[in-house]
Amino acid sequence: MSFFIKIKDGFPTGHPYFEENVRDALSHLDWDNVPEGWARFKTVEQPQVGTFQVLNPCAFEQIDGVWQHVWSVREMTLDEKAVRVNQEHDAVRIKVQYVYAEVEKKRHTATAEEHEKLDILVARLNVFTYDDPFTAKVPADTVILPPAVT
Repeated sequence: MSFFIKIKDGFPTGHPYFEENVRDALSHLDWDNVPEGWARFKTVEQPQVGTFQVLNPCAFEQIDGVWQHVWSVREMTLDEKAVRVNQEHDAVRIKVQYVYAEVEKKRHTATAEEHEKLDILVARLNVFTYDDPFTAKVPADTVILPPAVT
């Protein structure tokens, strides 16, 4: 895919446009010789960001005469890492609470066999612990609870 971007005062403005759309909308211009006020643009895929990394805002940079996205990633500060870990702990707690709530809803319509499974699940939840909130596996039984819970 090819793109163009508007140029004002020597810098890109706005967002890149698909080449086909620009050629169709501005067909009176010679796009084989990029018109003044426009430039070719290369999209660059956003990099993957690790658990304790932050994606900085995207910038535009001209490289070999073509404007393109420039991405950068930085490591989180200690404070940011602490916030991120706390968010994961909160997510685990919320999931445990959700499983408990789903168990209680299921009890109203459960068969005797399902009640036994629910009791086992509650017992597993009652002793559930974890060291790493990023890899914690909250006990849930997809046979008796909706798959979205697990």
